[in-house]
Parts: sequence; C-alpha cells; structure tokens
Amino acid sequence: MTDATRDSVHDLKTWPGPFAAVREGLKTWEFRLDDRDYREGDTLRLHEWWPDTESYTGRVEVRRITWLLRGGSFGIPEGYVVMSIEPDTRRARLQPGDGMVLVHHDLLNDIWNGREGAVDALRPILSAALKDAACQAPEVAA
Repeated sequence: MTDATRDSVHDLKTWPGPFAAVREGLKTWEFRLDDRDYREGDTLRLHEWWPDTESYTGRVEVRRITWLLRGGSFGIPEGYVVMSIEPDTRRARLQPGDGMVLVHHDLLNDIWNGREGAVDALRPILSAALKDAACQAPEVAA
C-alpha cells in the first residue's frame, strides 16, 4: 500500500483523565511512544482503560491524526511523537448507551443511492446496536 492510499487504525489504551479530556474536546493532542509508524490521516481509537483494575470500560473515542511532531526536536524526546488530533467522522463508532449508531459515510451513500445489498449491510450494525443497548427490535407487521 502506498502512502497515498494508507489508512491505518491504531487501538490505544487511554487512562480515564486523558480520555475524559479528549471526549470533552479539551485535549486535542496525543503524546505517545513512536512505535507504530503514525502518519497524518491515520485513525486513533482511544479505548478508556482503568489501570487500577487493568480493564477496559468499553468507551471508545475515535480521532484522526492531523499533524505530527516527532522526537528529537523542540524538546520532544527521541522515540516519542506529539500528534494533533480531531474527531474522525469517517469511521463508524458504536458505544453502548450512546443512544445512536454512527455508520460509515460510504455505506450511507450506498443506501441513499440505492446500491443493491446496502440495506442488508446495515442490518448487522443495527442488530449489534440493539444487543449492546439491551433493547429488542420492534415487531414489524408483514
């Protein structure tokens, strides 16, 4: 894959304080060990992690890298990177209790344009959302 078509996703543990700041829009950067070949345009999936119990909460924030400053300059230690991040609306995000399901824009375009099979592709997403929300699908009259 060339850099022009590269679209990497990085799943990262994030402690509750920084996670909350990202979720509230107060923290728009990440400082990380530069061990994953991060690039502008890559997606970060920040998974809230409780270090005391060594467990995930199930909450996830999705962000896109907009700019990088690698270590070795401006006081950034060698082997580390500072990344500017913004909400990534290109990726689907489903979180229990959110009360909504975000679907990838390509799938929505396919449904809007009437592409055969697009609605069928949406069914498992909605099914998972209903299971996560502990709901049941309403009965549909035939």
